[in-house]
Amino acid sequence: MDSSHLISIIVPIFNVKKYLHKCLDSIINQTYQNIEIILIDDGSKDSSGQICDEYAAIDSRIKVIHKKNGGLSSARNAGLDIARGDYVMFVDSDDYVEPQFCEIPLNLALEKTVDIVSFGYNKVFDNGRNLNRKTNTPRLIDSSEGIKEIIEKKDIIFSFAWNKLYRLSLFNDVRYPIGKTYEDQATTYLLFHKAMQIYVADAILYNYVYRKSSISADWDKPEAIETRFQIWLERLNFIREYYPENESAQIKQLLDEAIKGFLKLTGRMKYTKTISLFSKFMDENQEIIMELRGDKIVRLYYFNKYAFYLYCIFYRCLYL
Repeated sequence: MDSSHLISIIVPIFNVKKYLHKCLDSIINQTYQNIEIILIDDGSKDSSGQICDEYAAIDSRIKVIHKKNGGLSSARNAGLDIARGDYVMFVDSDDYVEPQFCEIPLNLALEKTVDIVSFGYNKVFDNGRNLNRKTNTPRLIDSSEGIKEIIEKKDIIFSFAWNKLYRLSLFNDVRYPIGKTYEDQATTYLLFHKAMQIYVADAILYNYVYRKSSISADWDKPEAIETRFQIWLERLNFIREYYPENESAQIKQLLDEAIKGFLKLTGRMKYTKTISLFSKFMDENQEIIMELRGDKIVRLYYFNKYAFYLYCIFYRCLYL
């Protein structure tokens, strides 16, 4: 095994004392040892910052930054600003990783000569149940294929920051957006765009601990729908410029989010601007939307908006 390549592992930390020991133990006990572990204490109010300092005192590979709370993007960016590795990986501080989390992706990156390696993960629930997500087809893909798979969510790739190894130079002019949730949705496709090739591995190397308080648990909340739609609209403009072959896939994703948004948000004054954004998107992309999805709800929107909005209000009252 070639151990000459340094891997930077960035761990954003905020009020996770219950999970932090297991997370850090899994990182320091990697089979591949040429790593720097960058712990970003993002203004924790509990003893998480102290735990970071205790680990740094016993492992010289650990660097700790204590900073004012700025959110996940701010913490990851702070780590990227000081990372010295040839490659970089991310671990969320309430999760934990397998012993070969670093070794397997690095060997694949070198063997396949790729800039990104994506791998499988376990979704771990409080009741002890595990749901593993792995690809059935290890393969090389290019940027266009990778971005399409992010959009369509057909395999394990997704936009997650944490189930991938990246060449650090991909981040030279890319950072996570400050103040936004779903920051990986706004960033991963840009990294795929810069990568020459991506390898999708079938190894399961990451354990994502599902918590009710996590961002992903709020996936269907109104604010989440609003945020994702804005991000995906930005991504649509990018795709139209660089990957027009993926335009229809991105429009379908936006359409599904818009329909969900109409059903959940119609009649709520707080979200009037968001509903207007959905409507503008539907009107500007009518032709391709009708080709992609001509179901009754979509047809109702285009042929009788008044009835469509009444339907959305009725749906909310009945089901929500």
